[in-house]
Amino acid sequence: MTLCGRVASCEFSEIFRKKLETANGNKNGNNAIGHRLNFDRFEIDPANRMFLRDGEAVPMTGKVFDLLLALAENPGRLLTKDELIERIWPGAFVEEGNLARNVSTLRKALQDELRPHRFIVTVPTQGYRFVADVSNFNGDEKARSVHEAAFDPAPAAHGQYSRKWLWAIPIAALLITTALMARDRYIASSNTIRSLAVLPLRSMDADKNYLGVGIADAVIRRISQTGELTVRPLSAVRGYADNDTDALTAARQLNADAVLEGSVQRANDHIRVSVNLLRTTDGASLWSDSFDMQSTDIFRIQDIVAQQVVTRLQPKFNRSGNTIFTKRSTEYPIAYDYYVKGVYNLDLRGDDKRSKPQMDETIDLFKKAIEVDPNYALAHAQLAYAYVWTAMFVEPDRPEWAELAKKEIETSQQLDPQLAEPHVANALLLWGAYDNFQNEAAIRELLQAQQLNPSVGHTDLAAIYMHIGLEEPGSRERQRALEIDPTSEKINSLLLISYWLSGRYEELFAADQKLHPGTPADPWYLLRKGRLDDAQKAIEEIQAKSPIRQDLPDNKALLAALRGDFPTAEAGIPDILNNLARSHLAYHHATYDVACIYALEGKSEEAVKWLKETATRGFPNYPLFERDAYLDRIRQTPAFAEFMAGQKTLWESHRQEFGG
Repeated sequence: MTLCGRVASCEFSEIFRKKLETANGNKNGNNAIGHRLNFDRFEIDPANRMFLRDGEAVPMTGKVFDLLLALAENPGRLLTKDELIERIWPGAFVEEGNLARNVSTLRKALQDELRPHRFIVTVPTQGYRFVADVSNFNGDEKARSVHEAAFDPAPAAHGQYSRKWLWAIPIAALLITTALMARDRYIASSNTIRSLAVLPLRSMDADKNYLGVGIADAVIRRISQTGELTVRPLSAVRGYADNDTDALTAARQLNADAVLEGSVQRANDHIRVSVNLLRTTDGASLWSDSFDMQSTDIFRIQDIVAQQVVTRLQPKFNRSGNTIFTKRSTEYPIAYDYYVKGVYNLDLRGDDKRSKPQMDETIDLFKKAIEVDPNYALAHAQLAYAYVWTAMFVEPDRPEWAELAKKEIETSQQLDPQLAEPHVANALLLWGAYDNFQNEAAIRELLQAQQLNPSVGHTDLAAIYMHIGLEEPGSRERQRALEIDPTSEKINSLLLISYWLSGRYEELFAADQKLHPGTPADPWYLLRKGRLDDAQKAIEEIQAKSPIRQDLPDNKALLAALRGDFPTAEAGIPDILNNLARSHLAYHHATYDVACIYALEGKSEEAVKWLKETATRGFPNYPLFERDAYLDRIRQTPAFAEFMAGQKTLWESHRQEFGG
């Protein structure tokens, strides 16, 4: 017999021996009197209030045993929460959370958390169903049947067959074990859950749902940091905070394999949180629970929910030794309240001066959180990001915002070196005017952020790669960002930006039509195609509808240059350059358009001057410069050739360090 066969035989014999021992009386001498319930490897002895696994007694509190007995005596039937509470705590007022905690304890005793729903299935908002195959038998009859099967004398011929079957027992056990393992492996592979949406918990109060969004944000952050699951970001799920979309519908809209939904209710200093984890394919509940705690325990609830979700969906996480759930950002509920409201506001930010009032409110909320808890590292990090956003897009002509951001980044990193968020904020600063357009340093910061949290920074990293001409890494990061948030309009638009930054106008037009069917052709595309009359008409229509559109001065001047009206084109250059502050992140696009106008005119020295300005301001895109037809008139000049030689060297060094 093989080693596997001997092991299987020993295990089978030991289980068989224990069942004999159990049938004839347990180790403590109790007789097997009265009925017993048997399922899988387990046995319930109601008379002696004992629960056995493979013949060994399993310690269990009285209420958990009562719960087990109630479920096992009603296999397959839905037992409502009220029905169970009345049976286990007759005549007493008991919160549902007590029942949920006892169910959780029972699942651990049954080892049901290893393979959820093998025994107990949660029926959301209703109750529980026991789905094991339960046998109800009399102890004496059981003892006799087992004894007779093992020791009843038999004729010699039958004895020979019995000995043959004894050899078959370990083989059968081995085959069954192998089949079960193969089945579990097949089921696991076919139902693998790789992506998760954590919906904002629905508020049962009249106030704005800050708390439900905040809990979702905390759970998203914790699970994302494990690297075990792809989790939809807060920006993708926040819109579900204030509508009645069904959780499974939301999960399908978000293209997530599983979804966590729930509700939250605050009453004075108490909080009730209920959660339910659903598999998208069939709506099965993989785990549900409810918590009734003081508001000071909100952080423990977040820890429990995040831990349970990961271990339910990715059991290997238990073996990874990951300890991220042991570290909390703050212990002060008031600070957390301010932080949650700040995160809610920050997620709704705009990208121009009209967003100033909202950004002021957002900044004030994070500052209040820090006033309550000066060591709140995550609040410092988010305040830093709010400062960076204001510096780069809302008020780019005020450098003090960048200085404030730097101080908050430094404080956050000193308080918690394991946070990814300050690295993301610092990367944007490094890429911009306030830190002299340090492309390489910005990329390294984002890569470091992703080591700390694999879900962050992909959109920003894709944008930087595209700007410096690394098309393949840019495409890779965009694809990863899309895997995390497939519904994001911003991330989908990155594809259009990538074609625009590489001068591939036909692909841009095709992709734009796929994303936005029927959208009129953009002036940029029409100018590139040489359809100047159509471009002029499109520019006029845009000016009538959106007179402050950022690229209008650029398109007007380029149209004049393409028609050979260079005085008009040059006259439009000041409008192009004055349309954005020099410290605005997009200012390098204005300088590039100016370079193209001079190149179309054949003014090599002026064109190269503005190309150098473009390259040094975060846009050294050698592949674009190499293929852009607008630069063809100056391509053979010494000034342009020298400039391109330097750009090629820089581009190749970027490729060597970052790939592509």
